[in-house]
Parts: sequence; structure tokens; C-alpha cells
Amino acid sequence: MAAAVLIMSAVQASAAGFGDCVLTGAAGSVKIPTVTEGTLTVAAILPSPDSFRGDSPETIDGGFEYCVAANIAHRAGLSSVVVKNVPWPALIAGQLDGFDVALSNIFITEERKKNVDFTIPYFRATSGVMVRSEDQGSITPETIGSKRIGVFLASVQDKYVAEVLKPTGEVRRFESGPDMFTALRANQIDAVIFDLSLVLPAAHASDGALKVIAQYDVGGDVGGVLPKGSAAREGLDAALGNILKDGTLDALVATWYAPLWGVDPNTIPTWK
Repeated sequence: MAAAVLIMSAVQASAAGFGDCVLTGAAGSVKIPTVTEGTLTVAAILPSPDSFRGDSPETIDGGFEYCVAANIAHRAGLSSVVVKNVPWPALIAGQLDGFDVALSNIFITEERKKNVDFTIPYFRATSGVMVRSEDQGSITPETIGSKRIGVFLASVQDKYVAEVLKPTGEVRRFESGPDMFTALRANQIDAVIFDLSLVLPAAHASDGALKVIAQYDVGGDVGGVLPKGSAAREGLDAALGNILKDGTLDALVATWYAPLWGVDPNTIPTWK
């Protein structure tokens, strides 16, 4: 019976314009006022193939956070999800509107709450240390501070590196995860410190060129970002709460993240 339900949900997802996402829960069970009638408009920092699978916003048809959005939209009785690529600095500074929620592996922090609102958390993450495989023996908790480190601009890792790690080596800030990973492979930096859920698939897809050698307990709860005072917050929280409670979120992690990680995150050592 469960398999039949999943097959039916997948068909419903495709018919409703939600790509390859499996939908659960009752359509129209929550109310979310949206900027465009019948559509959930989702802001994202692209490219992010594990979260939003597709070559452009118009072709996205899968991915972890896209399918979180699809399930939210389905439960709100909406017929589609539209993805908008937005600049990270402007989003986190609260300078953007014209979207319902941003889902892009964004950590909830008190500093960010000054500029934007957040949904309830839907994921918890730490930070991974990714290096070139041939360099893994030379990068340790004691030596990483002297290396060239890449971080995502205005991220929690950027703050951690500047205020806690305080490296003596160069710190380079990027506005794109793929650009940062490319710089690592090109020997322009020695290590990347970024969300574990994002560096794991990058390493797994590198054919052994890159390796996640450690993690820092830096990050925390991931939530959706909303413009300050958004009327959509109550409905989004209700939808996310139901998705968490009924196991849909765990199923999405298993479907979209686990195959891309290539390793159990619990086996990766934590550096202090």
C-alpha cells in the first residue's frame, strides 16, 4: 500500500508541475498567501545542484530543497514552484522582495534576524573541511590556520574563520559554492570550510580529487528566509512542521542527499 501511495504521489507531482518530487500530505491543508497566485516563488543561491537540480531556474525539476518547496506548495494547494536566482549579499541583508521564501541551506542566526525573518528550522548542519586529496596529510587542526582558506561570503563559516580560527594564511571569500570548489581544484586555495551537506557531494563527484577530512561544529539550524514581516510565515511554519512530523523531510534527505554524500557524516572527525 505504501509503495502505491508513493507512486501516486510522484504522478501527482509531475502533473502539478513539481518535477520529480514525491508529494505527501493533504493538498490545501495549510494557507499561504503568495506573491503570485497559485505559485510558491522560491529564492535560491544558484547553482546548487544537490538542492536545485537543473541547468537554469526554469529547468529545475528536483533536488532536496526544491522538493521541500514542492511539498510546501502542495500542502498549500498551489499548482507550481517558481525558482528565482538571487544574489546572496542582498538576500541576507533583507534588500530583496518579490519572493515567498528563500530555501538555500541558510543558517538561522540572531544577526541575520535583524534583516530578515526565518521559518522554523527544517534541517541541522555542521561545516566540513574539504581539501585536495594529495594534501590531506599536511592539513590538520594545527596547520589549517596557515593555509589559504576559501569561505562563502557572509556565511557562518566566514564569521567563524575570522573571529575564532583567526588564520595567518590568506582567506578568500566567494559568492558561489562551485566557484569556491573550482578554486580548490585549481590550487588557488588549500581548503574550503563550508556547509557539510554541500562539500560532501562536491567531494563525492570529484573522482577522488577532493576529500572532506573533518568537520567543525559550526552552523546549526537551517531555515527558510522571508522578507521582514511576511504574512506567509505562519502557513510556511505549519507546512514545514507537518513535513518534519510525518517523516517527509527524512525521506527527502534519503532521496536527494544521501546518494550524493558517499560517506556517513558521523564517521568524519570533528575538529575543535
